[in-house]
Amino acid sequence: MFISNHATDTCNPGIMATGAINVVRGTKSSDEELFQIYSHSESIALVVDSPQFFNRLAESFISRINARFIVLLWGDKSSLNSKAVMDIPVYDYNDITELGRENRNALCYSSELFEQGQQGVFEAIGPEDVATLIYTSGTGGTPKGVMLTHRNLLHQINNLWDIVPAVPGDRFLSMLPPWHAYERSTEYFIFTHGIQQVYTTVKHLKADLQHHQPHYIISVPLVYETLYSSIQRQISASPPARKTVALALIKISLLFMEAKKIYESYQTVLSSHHSFSTCSIIYGQESSLLFCGLCIIWQRC
Repeated sequence: MFISNHATDTCNPGIMATGAINVVRGTKSSDEELFQIYSHSESIALVVDSPQFFNRLAESFISRINARFIVLLWGDKSSLNSKAVMDIPVYDYNDITELGRENRNALCYSSELFEQGQQGVFEAIGPEDVATLIYTSGTGGTPKGVMLTHRNLLHQINNLWDIVPAVPGDRFLSMLPPWHAYERSTEYFIFTHGIQQVYTTVKHLKADLQHHQPHYIISVPLVYETLYSSIQRQISASPPARKTVALALIKISLLFMEAKKIYESYQTVLSSHHSFSTCSIIYGQESSLLFCGLCIIWQRC
């Protein structure tokens, strides 16, 4: 089980690359919810991102699980609650990378294999092997888990480009938590194609839009609805002249996009095979796509 709010980019794919199954969750989850997910998923180890969060879990969570080992990504192991880790091996990020290097060398340069004229290889991971367990938010009750295979995750990487033809140099702006299913799928797509990713929050969204000028934005419908309502309130509170100009420009923009769509013969495509949608908007001189956790709605700028 991997608990983190920001440190998933390296560790999350690393766990899956070993053939292990990971269960990612954010640090804002309650201790009881984390315990339920750990137990239900039959996890055998724990990865946490900081000593502060580990110590928060020391009594209510870690003392109740039977972990074979614990991995601390950032910070000093000496800062951990000593009672909680008395009988559990703890590794930090450097320990893990060094163990990986040693195991790789031992396999590749095994004298026994060399004498037999063989080359060491890692056990292959099949496309139908389970890669991760993703749990729902739990807003409707106890979080429910879904098993996703490596083929499931690769489907997004292999097919999303047909809808989002992003290229190296493009920028994605993301505001979803790292354990979110849609965020994870998009991250894998981004890293595979050498695209830049910028993380933001609802609080800093406005400033980051202006500063980074993203080509694509990743979020869920509720965020866009909140953003739209905020813009409408600002327009309504503006002086009559500014309000008239703003509404006129919005109307012209909508008419232009509709006319362009007809002219270029692009049609809206609805699909039930993916779990996201895109909606076209324009910031300054660069066109952007908004991604939502629904069906696909493709509109070319």
